[in-house]
Amino acid sequence: MSHDHHEPLPAQGKADFGKLIPVGGIMLLVGGGLSAVAYGQGQAQFFQSYLFGFVFWMLLTLGCYGLVLLHHTVRGQWSVPLLRIWEAGGGATMLITMAVLFAPVVLGLSEIYHWTDKHAPFDKLLEAKRWWLNDGFFILRQGIYWFVWIVTAWILKRSSLREDKTRDTNEAIRRTNISAPSILLFLLMVTVCWTDWVMSIEAHWYSTLWGALFMVYQGLMGLAFGTVVFLTNARKEPYNLVVNPKITKDLGNMMFAFTMLWGYLTISQYLIIYSANLPEETTYYVFRTDNSWNLLGAFVVLFSFFVPFLLLLAPRIKAAANTLLLTAALIFVVRIFDVFWLVAPAFHHGEAARTTFGVRIGDVGSLLLVGGVWIAVFATQLRKANLLPLHDPRLPEGVPQHVA
Repeated sequence: MSHDHHEPLPAQGKADFGKLIPVGGIMLLVGGGLSAVAYGQGQAQFFQSYLFGFVFWMLLTLGCYGLVLLHHTVRGQWSVPLLRIWEAGGGATMLITMAVLFAPVVLGLSEIYHWTDKHAPFDKLLEAKRWWLNDGFFILRQGIYWFVWIVTAWILKRSSLREDKTRDTNEAIRRTNISAPSILLFLLMVTVCWTDWVMSIEAHWYSTLWGALFMVYQGLMGLAFGTVVFLTNARKEPYNLVVNPKITKDLGNMMFAFTMLWGYLTISQYLIIYSANLPEETTYYVFRTDNSWNLLGAFVVLFSFFVPFLLLLAPRIKAAANTLLLTAALIFVVRIFDVFWLVAPAFHHGEAARTTFGVRIGDVGSLLLVGGVWIAVFATQLRKANLLPLHDPRLPEGVPQHVA
């Protein structure tokens, strides 16, 4: 960025993320109230709805964590301004928070996953998977996931902050040496964890593209969210010094690539299952293309692929901060409906539940409840460090004097 000759945008104050903390508090209170009502209506409904809220925000958390690993591995110029945003959204503190918020899922295992029912009639297919799908091993795997992610995120963030103070370039080399193998481990663990958390809801069904699809979800959500935060504060210090058409085009191109991957993997999974026409596989789409779910699916395809694809195809959209901001916001918001379409139909097989897309009060409550905690922690973490990594030599020379 130091070699790009772009005039900085006029400053309109300093970026202050403390304003997000009350927003998170309001979301938490409203979501907690709605979730309490859902719990009163039935434990099964509460825990099933809670999984939806947890999955959405966990996708964002792992997306931020994965992009931190990517940044330190390839040392891309485009990712420098968003590094602190991703560290706040996928750092050790956020991962610990999400680990605590995972507790209701563990407490509600029997209400969410039917493979935990020890009194169910004999099922040959489930018995064949019993070595993997059992309570003890499931909980053990969760401990391994969280431990690896938290330790890695803590080491990388600590090293990055230390280099801000010492300017020791060996720290960057250490981060690369840690991040490169960690990405491979991360991709493997992501495949397994999303199989545990989402695919095993419908234990008879499986997809070989599941892990890759969820990697795209994470990357797309992390990119879109980081872009929204970055460009919302485009005219505030210190981001006004680094916002320029080159950076916005790079961010737009990355979101374009992930949008293309989402479309490719989604249609590939559908075509593979459609052509095989096996009962244990086709039920997944039967539940998601019946009655109003069909309309929701069409909405998701339209606004997850076709609209962002056409918008991000235009260079002018990517070159302007305002238009890219709106596009990124669209991509992120549509993920709510997309994740709901993935998770909720598994719990709504009855005719009555299919009306209005099967939305329950607990679905809204869990999204706000987990999201309120997430936003508050995110804002708190972002306020603790410089908003830009001062050690990066590609930042403009004026950045250090603009941040505390």
